Amino acid sequence: MLKQSDQFVKIFFSLQKIFYTFNLEVKIFCFFSHLRLLYSRF
Repeated sequence: MLKQSDQFVKIFFSLQKIFYTFNLEVKIFCFFSHLRLLYSRF
């Protein structure tokens, strides 16, 4: 039982890390697309 929960914790942390990096990439992408829109106006 303890071993299973330990495995679950490892999976949870790896998923959290993947989600965090994905979220960061999305924010960067939104930021750059926003900059492109601003530059295209000028």
